[in-house]
Amino acid sequence: HRSDICNSDRVFAMGTNASMPFACPDFNVGEIVCSIDKGSMITGGGGFSNRFARPSYQDAVVTEYLEQIEVNRSLFNASGRAYPDISAVGENIPIFFQKRLTMVGGTSSSSPIVAGLISLLNGERLSAGMPPLGFLNPLLYATYDRKPDIVNDVRVGSIRGSNLLLPPEKVMDCAAGFAALPGWDAASGLGTPNFVQMRHGLVGEHSRDPGTVANGLPGLTFI
Repeated sequence: HRSDICNSDRVFAMGTNASMPFACPDFNVGEIVCSIDKGSMITGGGGFSNRFARPSYQDAVVTEYLEQIEVNRSLFNASGRAYPDISAVGENIPIFFQKRLTMVGGTSSSSPIVAGLISLLNGERLSAGMPPLGFLNPLLYATYDRKPDIVNDVRVGSIRGSNLLLPPEKVMDCAAGFAALPGWDAASGLGTPNFVQMRHGLVGEHSRDPGTVANGLPGLTFI
């Protein structure tokens, strides 16, 4: 169960966002939270653990968020471990499966995207004689505190809604849900990775040209 496993302070919790043109006609809002309210078939998840206490590295950003929202506090444990930590696009992601191109979504898409980016960062650090990043959670929040541009802030949408991919008899519409706001929020976490700025913040002067991946293969540029 999500409250039993995914909210442990030793687990990196992911959220899911929709790419902006797919779900919103306004091209000026940036990324939005994945939800049926914004045209998606699924709604992202987020919230607070009933089992694990909030780790200290979340205190500042989560407290600021809780001071801004108007959600019935009896519906959740405001002192619990908050999630997600970070988000990535998770709607209409093309992959090859069994030799066929197919579209997938959800955290099954956004999690490997972020894992791949972290692997690239570790590759650059190791190539520069630096240790790997290690336990990412407190490092991520500490780096965000001094360099918030390591993520793209998601400020539009909420996780109110349901999953329209389920059979009709299993669809449950959640009328209450956490909204995306500037900074950390329980809909998108800190935001989505800005790989170039993450390289500057976590690899620093040892980072290589953005057109080069960890294997030394040219031609892939992160924007």
